[in-house]
Amino acid sequence: MPERRRVSLALLLVALTACGRQPSPGAATIRGSAGADEGPRIATSPDNVHVEYRVYGHGEPAVLLVHGWANDANYWHAQLDVLKARYTVVALNLAGHGASGNNRSDWSIASYAQDVAAVVPWERRSRSSPPR
Repeated sequence: MPERRRVSLALLLVALTACGRQPSPGAATIRGSAGADEGPRIATSPDNVHVEYRVYGHGEPAVLLVHGWANDANYWHAQLDVLKARYTVVALNLAGHGASGNNRSDWSIASYAQDVAAVVPWERRSRSSPPR
């Protein structure tokens, strides 16, 4: 259990670090519409792995939920109703988990950080765009 907690905390730290970075042009692509509570969205990490994520609720600040080892975004299901009532919640599946791709050769923490970095800037940008 302590090892699982350490890995979860390490991934959370990586996610928070990635929040301050801006993507380089062409570093990631995304498809999906902003603001919907249903349907997956897909970001593509720099190593061309699809990273599936979902966005719930509306509000500031946004809360990013990154699951631990051997889990997927469903891990956060019990917390979603409470969080989405007040915040924008982004729950992602790291590569090899849930509906995200598994076509990766480097399964390092740095690669998982790239998954998070592929989602965060694009979702931030789509939330700041006016509704269509």
